Amino acid sequence: MTVFQLRQRGRAALTQAGVLDAAADADWLACALLSCERGDLFLKGAQPVDAKTAARYDDYIARRASGEPIGRILKKAWFMGLAFEVPDQVLIPRSDTETLCEQALLTARETGAHTALDLCTGSGVLAVCLAKLGGLAVTASDLSLPCVQAAARNAAVHGAAVRVLQGDLFEPVQGERFDLIVCNPPYIPNGLPLMREVADFDPPLALFAGADGLDFYRRLAQEAPQYLNCGASLLLEFGVGQQEAIFGLFARPMQFFNDLNGVCRAVRIQY
Repeated sequence: MTVFQLRQRGRAALTQAGVLDAAADADWLACALLSCERGDLFLKGAQPVDAKTAARYDDYIARRASGEPIGRILKKAWFMGLAFEVPDQVLIPRSDTETLCEQALLTARETGAHTALDLCTGSGVLAVCLAKLGGLAVTASDLSLPCVQAAARNAAVHGAAVRVLQGDLFEPVQGERFDLIVCNPPYIPNGLPLMREVADFDPPLALFAGADGLDFYRRLAQEAPQYLNCGASLLLEFGVGQQEAIFGLFARPMQFFNDLNGVCRAVRIQY
């Protein structure tokens, strides 16, 4: 069997299973096994694939067809062009969150920020990008020990100087202040039905936040000012339809941003 034939088989299986972006998913799984970029698959089309690799690929395809996300299959996800380890107990980073990251980097450049705090860091994608791409001195925190461990490993892999702490929101940084705070907190209302890819494979601790999904924003509105320098900014991601509630919770100048799908997804609040 050749690489081309392997890809075609994977694409057909995922298409039949009704997987969105079946062709892309089949290709990315092939890339993971062949250690190449997606653009290289065409060049490798006539290359033979050994039986062991084909069997592993078929297993990956079967898992993806059953609804398991690629991030869980590979225990890896890509964010802002960088690869991150994502263990089972850690939220898989979404491309939507790149909007928050891009605005945080832009804000840091515009304001001359030097220090940043990433709350609810998860796998550490925001913290690593702010340090590596923005040159900021970054502190990251999370309540979950698996998240803290994953974020520390990801920072080390990318050579990003990130201080990673465990604790509930601001608990680990009592008495400190920052030029920039970013947070992608849990924001799904309790009991809201979710797609299987989310409900079965992401940790509930990273998803749910009270009856209306706004518990963390209420805490941030009350607590964040104590940890921000004068003229600093707070940047947050939020869920679909939560813009009006966010506007009402923070009595500060703010600017909203849409993601690549045109969905209002992030906000910058000035202090």
